Amino acid sequence: MTKTLFSLFMGAAIALGGVFSGLFPGVLPDSQPIPLTGQVEIGFSPEGGAEALVIRAIGSAQQEILVAAYSFTSKPIAQALLTAHKRGVRIRAVLDKSQRSERYSAATFLANQGISVRIDEKHAIQHNKYLVIDGHSVELGSFNYSRSAAERNAENVMVIWNQPEIARRYQADWERLWDKAVPYTPRSGA
Repeated sequence: MTKTLFSLFMGAAIALGGVFSGLFPGVLPDSQPIPLTGQVEIGFSPEGGAEALVIRAIGSAQQEILVAAYSFTSKPIAQALLTAHKRGVRIRAVLDKSQRSERYSAATFLANQGISVRIDEKHAIQHNKYLVIDGHSVELGSFNYSRSAAERNAENVMVIWNQPEIARRYQADWERLWDKAVPYTPRSGA
């Protein structure tokens, strides 16, 4: 009898979920499906084009790239961001606090080049790995922006091209991180 009541309760809860979703704001933010209208590309590592796809996504930017990264030690990806910055693309990055103590961190490199970098101290780890490009495309996946991810780890990258609604949702998350993060000051002598 208990299983029957539980099943009925769960069925009713699922059926009425839409009715009651307004009563619990923030419980499932942006959980509504988004139909895909743009193109999707994927890459894997090692040897599956993951790093090259990230660099190509960066190279496509015309106006702005928002970076959320956990481990960011990749010189090729940092260089691609610098190249975009030099051609007038606005770059801003929110990185995990671990980047303060890495022997090499793109945080130092980017900040020394005049790119705005902030450190997320609020969360246990800032484990995101995504780029929002020009407000319409998103690069995401398990791929950390690191040499290990490119050469040794089994990782994945997806770029969702020309999908403004997905980009809007990632940008909102990025702005939430940015607003709570603190400005990064490069280590002296780095």
